[in-house]
Amino acid sequence: MDALAPLVKLALFGVILVFILGIGSMAFGHETAEDMAKGNKLMRLRVEIQALALALIVAGLLIAKYW
Repeated sequence: MDALAPLVKLALFGVILVFILGIGSMAFGHETAEDMAKGNKLMRLRVEIQALALALIVAGLLIAKYW
């Protein structure tokens, strides 16, 4: 897990950053359909980064247990 710890931290930071940007875009960008589409794209990106972070965490736990 020690080798993956920086990657997990980076992925979790990315999730938080994209989440804040997506919420901000959706909350303050209701002027056009493009603004809403941008917010939706950011939320989809957040889910993808979350999946990556979860995969890294699981990989780290498996490596720590079986390696």
